[in-house]
Amino acid sequence: MTLQVNIVSKCLSLQSPELQKHGKTPRLKELSDLLNLSQGHFPRMENIAAFKPVSTSPPRCTCGFPERSSYCQSPSSQVELLTCYQAFCVQECPYRSSTPPYAPLLLAAHRRASLFLDGLEDDGTPFDSQQLTTRLSDVMINLYIGLNFFFISFCYNREIVELYSGVLPELHVQSECRCPPTHPRVHPLIERYCIPNAVEDTTNDRVLRLNLNAHPLSYINDQDMGTTWVSKIMTTQELDDGVTITVDLANGQYQVMETEINTTTEQPWLDWQYMARNCSVFEMENNGPLLRPDSVNCLQLPSDMPFSGGNITFSLLTTHPPLRPGYNDFYNTPVLQEMVQSAQVRIHMSGQYYTRAVGCNHFPQCESCAPLYNDKPFRSGDQLQPMNCRPCQCHGHSLSCHYDVLADDHPDEHYQGGGGVCDNCMHNTTGKNCEQCISGFFRLEDSDPTSVDVCQPCNCYTAGTVNGSMDCAQIGGQCHCKAAVTGRECADCLPGWFDLTASNPNGCISCNCSDMGIMRTSTGAVPSCNHYTGQCRCKPHVTGLSCDHCEFGYWNLSHPDGCIPCGCDPLGSLSPFCEPEGGQCECKPGVGGLRCDSCGRGLFGLRLEGSCAPCNCSQEGTVPGTDCDSYTGQCVCKEHVEGRRCDSCSHGFHTLEQRNSLGCLPCVCDTSGTVPGVVCDMQTGQCPCKDGVEGVQCTNCAHNYYNRTLNLETLLLCHPCACDPVGSTNGLCHPDTGICECKLLVTGDKCDLCQLGASHLDPDNHFGCTKAPSQQPAPVGVALSYSSIRLSWYPPDSPNSHRLNYTLIRDGQSVHTIQSRYPFSRESFEDIGLSPFTNYSYWLITANVAGMTISASASYQTLGAPPEADQLHLNLVGRPGATSASFNWSTPRNDTGPACSSGGCSSSPPLSLLTASAPPQNQPPPIVTAMGPHTLHASWEPPSQPNGVITMYEVFLRGPVESQNLSSLGFEKRVFLSSGWLNQSVSSVSNLANRSTVSLPETSTDITGLQAYSTYQMRVVSTNIAGSSTSGWTTARTMEGVPEFMAPPEVSALSSTSLKVTWSTAEDHGVIVLHRVGPSSQPIFIVKGLKPYYVYNFTVTLCTKTGCVTSLPSTGWTLPAGRIYTHRKTSPTNKSMPLWLHQKKIYPKVLQFFSYNQHYSAE
Repeated sequence: MTLQVNIVSKCLSLQSPELQKHGKTPRLKELSDLLNLSQGHFPRMENIAAFKPVSTSPPRCTCGFPERSSYCQSPSSQVELLTCYQAFCVQECPYRSSTPPYAPLLLAAHRRASLFLDGLEDDGTPFDSQQLTTRLSDVMINLYIGLNFFFISFCYNREIVELYSGVLPELHVQSECRCPPTHPRVHPLIERYCIPNAVEDTTNDRVLRLNLNAHPLSYINDQDMGTTWVSKIMTTQELDDGVTITVDLANGQYQVMETEINTTTEQPWLDWQYMARNCSVFEMENNGPLLRPDSVNCLQLPSDMPFSGGNITFSLLTTHPPLRPGYNDFYNTPVLQEMVQSAQVRIHMSGQYYTRAVGCNHFPQCESCAPLYNDKPFRSGDQLQPMNCRPCQCHGHSLSCHYDVLADDHPDEHYQGGGGVCDNCMHNTTGKNCEQCISGFFRLEDSDPTSVDVCQPCNCYTAGTVNGSMDCAQIGGQCHCKAAVTGRECADCLPGWFDLTASNPNGCISCNCSDMGIMRTSTGAVPSCNHYTGQCRCKPHVTGLSCDHCEFGYWNLSHPDGCIPCGCDPLGSLSPFCEPEGGQCECKPGVGGLRCDSCGRGLFGLRLEGSCAPCNCSQEGTVPGTDCDSYTGQCVCKEHVEGRRCDSCSHGFHTLEQRNSLGCLPCVCDTSGTVPGVVCDMQTGQCPCKDGVEGVQCTNCAHNYYNRTLNLETLLLCHPCACDPVGSTNGLCHPDTGICECKLLVTGDKCDLCQLGASHLDPDNHFGCTKAPSQQPAPVGVALSYSSIRLSWYPPDSPNSHRLNYTLIRDGQSVHTIQSRYPFSRESFEDIGLSPFTNYSYWLITANVAGMTISASASYQTLGAPPEADQLHLNLVGRPGATSASFNWSTPRNDTGPACSSGGCSSSPPLSLLTASAPPQNQPPPIVTAMGPHTLHASWEPPSQPNGVITMYEVFLRGPVESQNLSSLGFEKRVFLSSGWLNQSVSSVSNLANRSTVSLPETSTDITGLQAYSTYQMRVVSTNIAGSSTSGWTTARTMEGVPEFMAPPEVSALSSTSLKVTWSTAEDHGVIVLHRVGPSSQPIFIVKGLKPYYVYNFTVTLCTKTGCVTSLPSTGWTLPAGRIYTHRKTSPTNKSMPLWLHQKKIYPKVLQFFSYNQHYSAE
């Protein structure tokens, strides 16, 4: 009998080693309060027994350790529980069980090692490594190794860790077991597996590090439910004695909430739980009650629970009966808290399970093998040769098998060969041993052949397989992919291909990635793209499906690191974007450079103002052929020039000129007339003169100054003129004598005295002094009306003053006074309130402060007055005519002048009259438009000269007339008459008011019942009470209509292969004339290429724009030919051939065509 155990113990740490070290134990009340915060639930429990020290008693009960032994394989059915199928435990390492390869490193000659571990932890230390703090020592050869030593041998990850840390990993088999070179890393989660470097921990690419049949004691608590500890096959005595498994929880005590099998506490071993099929073996009651929280009872195991592959779970706080007192109030039950504390857990298993037969499905007589034990034929055995039924290798995929002698290599040997053939393989398997997969399924290499999922569906992606195949390789499952498709299921495109579709014979489309714009992982690698969109893997800042152009703001696609930023200067560029090929940025006006970071020739200021400005260097002051500084804008100045633009002369220089190579001229000032220490003006060269001195070089006396010394060599004696400002004209004096220039009536050297006869020196007087005026002209008058005269005059010839007073005298009396100031101008005055047709005398008195003068006298007469209007009477004589009328009027008396003179005229009251009516004139012709094939619309305007009230309009029509001969007269008839009252001599408002009694005559009408597409003429007659007026004729044509009838054509035979077709036309009604043989014959068409002695049907269709009409068919029969046909068709067939004939005329717009059908009737 063999025992197989796997332990899981879920615990809550009660006291850690750190707390024990310092003597600190958390109070239970505080722990209870802490746990109550989480809504009454326990904190997350952990498997505290995982990887803890484990031991067995007796110690030599593990299968295959220390000596070779066997165990019973796990049964696969209820029947197999009766049989033990032995297998040998193989605890050796499959890849190495000898001395580690780094043993030579322990020699003294090797001092240094360069170590590299694949990957880093979050804190930056190498993966799964520990800090080496002391020297390593080997107890075998007693050598000490430093922290750094030389390492040349090939090691795997785990061995490097051992070498670096000096601590062997917690591997629960011989530590020398290593991983193969293809999978050099121990799986961090399941240590019995090895995985490749640089892969995820969840990878399925893994191999067993230990032997498949290895079942070491460490498997009992390695947290891997796929491993179990297996005991050796025990004797009956060993089964009765039992096996005890002890787990040392280590590092303190724990509150154990759940464990499997049974456990014991520390010092002494205290029972926790008994379990049995029948508790009487322990002299205990099945499922006995628990009277206290720390009571122990025996749980009866279910009878249907299997001993192989089963799971026995024990929980101290279970909610299933029998209930333990305090199970629902753990933190308030100290006895229960004390009970669950444990430092070690021991499991004791005893007893045995006996099998009654070996390989038989009927007992006590064994006559046949069980359904899955027919690898050899049934043979009766004895105590020396049991001849056990041998199981078939169906790998769990069949419920039965049968023996086939042809499949047995050693049919005569019971323990060699085998001929078992599995029946009805399940789980998509097939083959003798269900070791193969059916079509459409496959198995992975090194997969577990007993797994129910060993055969997996191919799931070939038909769009990527050749001819849509669903089959794949038996091992690995590789489907048959198209040329550009890859992947096991043929669901992916090869690198460099995309867009997998079923219609593509290659499966995918080439990526067409740009060599310059894509990222390459290695030299010579095929450029790849997104398998769905075709998007290539672009370098940084490269875009496009093919990575063939740069992103906006980047350029230089050929750069090895991708497109580089444009780097456009934000001050000098219009945008951050540049030309993608050359990198030229879009510069502001005047800015240059690839990145718009410099000003062009003749410009400056980009760094200062954000844009380049013209240097604007002065051509006069700048050295020819030079430019300004691009940053400051300073121009290159000539020697005597300064300023940024070189537009100013230097101190002591003036007159900037382009022709001057030095730029400016030096100042040349007279020292005697110049203010000391001051230079000349740089623009004009004017020297700063002393008071009273002037001239560019300060060599002359200024205006209002004179030189008293008359010594031209000395200008220091320029004195002011001191002219009287009241009497002098401008304050100036003679430059040599100093005599001032006086006003007209002023005298003296300083102009401070009045001339003889003058007085009143006045600063406002341009004469200076005043004398009496003289020579005043007489006033000039003009009669404005019968009661007013306008008078005007000029100032005296000698006013002798700047202020004059005028007094106008009429017939000895003053009528107007006015004062005038210099400058004097013409004065005027209107004298009103005068008598009509009367003479008046006028003269002027002109005076100033010094005296007066009188002008000569002048006489003027007013105009005559108009007569009074009430004396005029206008009368009509007799009745007015159509174009004439007679009048007479009264004559007024004349006592104020002529009846109508220069004084004005009078008008009599107005007299209204109405002339007689006359016949109207100039009646406009009507405007006629076609409204349809039978209707014309006419509208007209009134006559331009109605000559009275229009009372009637009449419309006359004649036609139809020939359009080719409109001059031919035809019968006319009146087709419309309208009466009313239209008075064009009054406003339209008056006409509308008059319509209350009589309406306006109508000015439009529709004429119906006309012939289609025919020409008509219309005129309008307007009438008043004096007569009528007629308009000219207006010609119009009605619209085209649908033809009403077409006569059938006439068909006659010309030969055995031709027919002549003729038809009539309605030319007189505007039907188009088609192709004819002669000018007056009917239309003719010769149909050629026909078959002899055949019947053909012809129709003629007549069409206009509005419709068509087709004639009835006419039949024609070609003449017989010389050859007689022996074949006769009993079923005639018809063929339609429409023919459009040549059009000869374009008016009227009618088309004719005909078609013919041929009828086969050959003899």
